[in-house]
Amino acid sequence: MKKNITAILLIGTLFVSTNANAQGIKNWAIGLKVGEPTGLNFRKYGNRNALDLNVGTYGGLFGSSRNYRDGLLRKIGFAANVNYLWYLPVANESFSLYGGLGGQVVSRRYYPSNLEAVNGFVRNVGLGPTAVAGLEYFARQQPFSYFAEAGMYAEILPAFLFFAPQLNAGVRYNF
Repeated sequence: MKKNITAILLIGTLFVSTNANAQGIKNWAIGLKVGEPTGLNFRKYGNRNALDLNVGTYGGLFGSSRNYRDGLLRKIGFAANVNYLWYLPVANESFSLYGGLGGQVVSRRYYPSNLEAVNGFVRNVGLGPTAVAGLEYFARQQPFSYFAEAGMYAEILPAFLFFAPQLNAGVRYNF
């Protein structure tokens, strides 16, 4: 009987201490990201890792007109990216440093210099890897977290190694 009570107390103590350490981080988050890209952000937290999905616009922060291949990218396009993140809680888990890798799909207008396109532009879809690093602050006694992050998108198709910086900040509701 004493062994059972001791085992239950030990398991209970481990459960409480694990939950206390992870107090600021919930399982899911939804938020708004402003910058490059801008849009909705969804995050699924794991044990010192997370899966991050962003859906929104692309090309607004660093200019909606850029040199691209033998022409220009113009206007703001659509972007969707997924990153697998590893994070490190710091400062009593009020802050988390994180970094990760993933992939991105973008769609935007491409204006080739030879003007053989319909209406002067071609709908262009790009695909490539991303890298990201950031800092997230978890507000005490509130379900919100605030973050700032920077990264890089390296397009592989159709423009091999077209690099585009990414920089954004935002807020998430954690539940």
